[in-house]
Amino acid sequence: MSWPEVRQRRKTKQFEYEGTEKTRSTAEELFKREFFLRLIDTALVTVENRFSNMEIFYELYGFLYSLDTMRSTEKEGKLDECCHRLEQRMDDIDAEDLKLESLDMESVIARFAEAKARKVRL
Repeated sequence: MSWPEVRQRRKTKQFEYEGTEKTRSTAEELFKREFFLRLIDTALVTVENRFSNMEIFYELYGFLYSLDTMRSTEKEGKLDECCHRLEQRMDDIDAEDLKLESLDMESVIARFAEAKARKVRL
């Protein structure tokens, strides 16, 4: 790819003790500095922001993500803690109701998985 030549600008000296500017940029270096590096920096900040938001989301709702995580959360005894954390964040949710509903949901999902497994066997 051919880059157009960039006119080199010279800064006029106002005082005798000022040094001369000796940095000369090619068109490719100028593109890299003015466009490419800024684009990469913006992309990195955006991705970092999105992943930090996902961490917050997973911290709140992660125990509801799948049946396996829900079971492991219950076995570890952290279900109460997770439900209370969600209750504190969301004002209109009762932690005890959420715990009971999640346990009921686990049994419903388990029955659904068993029914699906029976259909596959047939």
